[in-house]
Amino acid sequence: MVRRLPWREVPACLAAQLIGAAIGALGIVVILGTDGAIVGNLGATVFAPTTGYVQGIVIEAIEVSVLMTVIMGAAVDGRAPQGFAGMIIG
Repeated sequence: MVRRLPWREVPACLAAQLIGAAIGALGIVVILGTDGAIVGNLGATVFAPTTGYVQGIVIEAIEVSVLMTVIMGAAVDGRAPQGFAGMIIG
């Protein structure tokens, strides 16, 4: 979004995200076992039974907007306090 990541690094970044997700899912299986993996959907987010598709999209859009505002304000904005971006974003 802010054009700080060169396009040649995008494939490696995407691969790292996918590998991290797979390791996280494996960690759920190792720690919670197969029953925990079934209940927890291997960490995948799912809608509640009463949440409709459009409602879920709106909720996710709001959540992503808030998260991106925090990330851009804490990590990218020059006025943000230095060294605290990870803690603020987390």
